[in-house]
Amino acid sequence: MQVLDWGALARGALWIAGLSIVLAAWSYAYWQAREERIRLRDVLARPAFQLAFNGGLALFTGGLAWGSPMLWERLAGLAVALVFAWLAANAGWL
Repeated sequence: MQVLDWGALARGALWIAGLSIVLAAWSYAYWQAREERIRLRDVLARPAFQLAFNGGLALFTGGLAWGSPMLWERLAGLAVALVFAWLAANAGWL
């Protein structure tokens, strides 16, 4: 009987969830731009999109950093994930 590697499952789920949030936010922004007959650029600049997009990127890069075998890759990925998390947290304020 094999035991499931829960850590690998969590790492994979984290970056997959982040990427799905990014793609869903982009798809919704594209649909919203078509519905409102405005440029996609205007929808992408909205705080709601920035929150979802940057939050998803934070999860994506965090999951990739967590699964990285090299220390420098983990630190670089963590730094990028923290930048995206900061951008998501400040989406409505900047």
